[in-house]
Amino acid sequence: AMLAHELRNPLAPLRNATEILHSRPEDLTTVRWAAVMLERQVGLLTRLVDDLLEASRVTSGKITIHKAPVELNGIARRAAESVRFAAEARGQRLSTCIAEEPVYVDGDGARLLQVALNLLNNAVKYTPEGGAIVCEAAREGDEAVLRVRDTGIGIAQETLPHVFELFVQGERSLDRSEGGLGIGLALVDRLVRQHGGRVEAHSGGRNCGAEFTVRLPALRTAPEETRSGAVPGEPGVAASRILIVDDHRDAADSMADLLRVWGSDVRVCYDGESALQLAPQFLPQVALLDIGLPRIDGYELARRLKAMRPLGGCALIAVTGFGGEEESQRAREAGFVQHFVKPVDPAALLPLLARLRPYPNVNESAATAAPIAAPPSTSLG
Repeated sequence: AMLAHELRNPLAPLRNATEILHSRPEDLTTVRWAAVMLERQVGLLTRLVDDLLEASRVTSGKITIHKAPVELNGIARRAAESVRFAAEARGQRLSTCIAEEPVYVDGDGARLLQVALNLLNNAVKYTPEGGAIVCEAAREGDEAVLRVRDTGIGIAQETLPHVFELFVQGERSLDRSEGGLGIGLALVDRLVRQHGGRVEAHSGGRNCGAEFTVRLPALRTAPEETRSGAVPGEPGVAASRILIVDDHRDAADSMADLLRVWGSDVRVCYDGESALQLAPQFLPQVALLDIGLPRIDGYELARRLKAMRPLGGCALIAVTGFGGEEESQRAREAGFVQHFVKPVDPAALLPLLARLRPYPNVNESAATAAPIAAPPSTSLG
């Protein structure tokens, strides 16, 4: 019942916004209002789907981590900066107290960032306007400690013993305005335990704020090398020729329009066959490939594109409706530089395009000599 309620919640505003757009397409103010509404509800649906996927991984024990020496204080800083805008938009004060001396742990940097973000996002979600949030990170004895405190609505004493169980939200979300299935803290607990640590929750009760403390075994000495979170590809200018291949026409066309706004020359194909015909002429610098294509799937299309000599420097980006470490690993093995789960967040895509140096292995003159099959605004089906 809770799941059905949460999934239906965004449907009403989505339907209302589309009806209003149909009735007043010429009203710019209405269009802008509807765009904000649609973006907010799509974000909510995306979080709900992500929650369901994470719940499946938690219950099936399929959460995987890849350990290497990582620096916890840097992860805490990144997480705090990631939520700062959201906190300030709500009139909250977000501060950090992070030790200057690096603290290293043997862990999965991406998963530990997920832990920090979940705790900070929870604090933002349950702290009213004018409230305060503090993110702390330091070494305490033999432990690396991450702590998030807020002056929010607190946690009822009867809920505290169960706060890390799946689907537990308690009084912290009775209004349901934020949505969510109560997955985040259960995931935090599972990830921290997989790192050999523990997470604790403290609250004086309702309206008394909350404090979450993550304790991990700290490495005794700093490693010579730490894991780099950089995306493959050297820094460079944003790619100008981009090929999108997706059988979902609305998704493909809307992404193409967005990339054109950013100044890219974009072509769209709705199946692998059309992409194989267009690619040798267009010579894309980046290709966004839907994995679930009919007949020729994204992995096979990637293999064929990479086999084309003029496309040796084309960066391949996988776009799929399936998340998880297994899909991400398979994409990397297939030669994709990045794996995005639908819907692709433009805020994540743009920095990636900016970091990919176009054509590192291809003679650029081939692009100017090759005929172009269609004008930039044309979509090929």
